[in-house]
Amino acid sequence: MKKKDLIERLVSEIESGKVKTLGIYGHGASGKSTFAQELYQALDSTTGNLLETDPYITSERHLVVPKQA
Repeated sequence: MKKKDLIERLVSEIESGKVKTLGIYGHGASGKSTFAQELYQALDSTTGNLLETDPYITSERHLVVPKQA
């Protein structure tokens, strides 16, 4: 399925009330945030909220060599 078609289908499901919460997951740098932004922009402004969690899961703990202060 093409991304455009998937976004149109999800918009329909969300706006009809069939989908209330949508989680998007996958490997790092796989386009999750970009896809979420595109879906959010396709929705009516009163229909959806975009919650980005990158700031909550990104920390220096996962780095092999921590950033220098």
